[in-house]
Amino acid sequence: SFELSIPNKQSLPEFNTKISSFLGVIESNETEISKLHEVKDTMVKMLSSR
Repeated sequence: SFELSIPNKQSLPEFNTKISSFLGVIESNETEISKLHEVKDTMVKMLSSR
């Protein structure tokens, strides 16, 4: 079991701003990972065809 803190109405805007920032970074990282997988797959195909 663990304690879950819920922000009050006064601090909710600040909380949302911080969380939105984190979610943006996570989304950016997921996009980069996807692109890197594509590059890896392309390079593996190129190297295996030699």
